[in-house]
Formats: sequence, structure tokens, C-alpha cells
Amino acid sequence: MGGSMSDVANGAGRTRTPTVMLAATLPAAIFLVLASAKAHDAVAKRLMTIASAVGVLPRSVGRDKWLIIAETGAATAKLRQSLAAGLGAEASFLDQSDSRTVIVADGPDVREMLAKGIGMDLAPDSFPEGASAMTAFGHLTVQVTRTAANRYDLIVTSSFADSLWESLREASLEFGCDAPEKLTDLG
Repeated sequence: MGGSMSDVANGAGRTRTPTVMLAATLPAAIFLVLASAKAHDAVAKRLMTIASAVGVLPRSVGRDKWLIIAETGAATAKLRQSLAAGLGAEASFLDQSDSRTVIVADGPDVREMLAKGIGMDLAPDSFPEGASAMTAFGHLTVQVTRTAANRYDLIVTSSFADSLWESLREASLEFGCDAPEKLTDLG
């Protein structure tokens, strides 16, 4: 079965519209910010100021670590410059763009689909919009961020992106899946 499925057969032989969609995005840049443990609070405050000025959201990946995604080239240049000027000596940043892949999962049944592989509570009261956490989907470590009511970004190291894609498609079979069979089929 190749390509995307626009309709899915149900048990009665009828078709229905898929309720889970998957897409890979190609942000202009993904930066990892690392802070010294002693300066966590000061760096977090500076980082929020920088991110707000650029129009991006830091995503916590653990104590003293954040990922920041810049969607455009202009935002990348401004973010890079702002991080270099504003973080201070207690923090550094690394461009992770070539080593990470962002997979977007959305649709009315996305939370139920993700629950098949993620062992954490994704309910809105426990994991609201803007929440971000390092977790696992099956055997793969992913950074999951809730970006809208029924939309999540999953960031994975690029070498494991195909495996995550296949796991997400498999988990979404009962809901249908509007996505190419393989991540490499995206063009």
C-alpha cells in the first residue's frame, strides 16, 4: 500500500476520512541551548526574552537544555545573532538542524494514537498547548511538544526518523493515516 490514504475502509467495507495526519516539516534551523547548572534561572529568563523577541518558543529537553526551532531563514539569522549576543558566558548553543527531524502528528484522534507508543499523560490538563517533554515512542527517544489542541511536534534524531515514521503510521492504522507510506516518499 503506497502513497497517502484519503479514505480508509472500515469493518463494513465503507470508507471514512482519516482522523490522524502525519507530515515531516523542514524548519530552517533547530538550535540546542545548554546552560550551566548554576545559571539555569538566569539563562532561562534571558532565553525567554530572546525567544519572545524573535517569535519562537523554547522547548525544554531537560534541566538546563532547550531546543528552539526557527521556521524561516530570517528567523534563523535573527535567532542566531540574538543567542550569540544575549546568552552570556553561562550558556552556549549548537545548530542541530542537520541531525534532527520534525514530524507533525495532528487530527482528532492524534492523542489516542500517540498513547499507543508514549507512556505519559497527554490530556490537555496534564500536557497543555506549549508543553514539551523528552519521552519515548516505543523504543525511540523523542521530544514531543503540543503545539495545538490536536497537534504535536515530535523531534527525533534524523537517523531514527524513518523508524519513528513507520511506528507512527502503524499506530494510526485504526484511525486511518493521511501520510505517505515512507518518510522518504515526501519528495
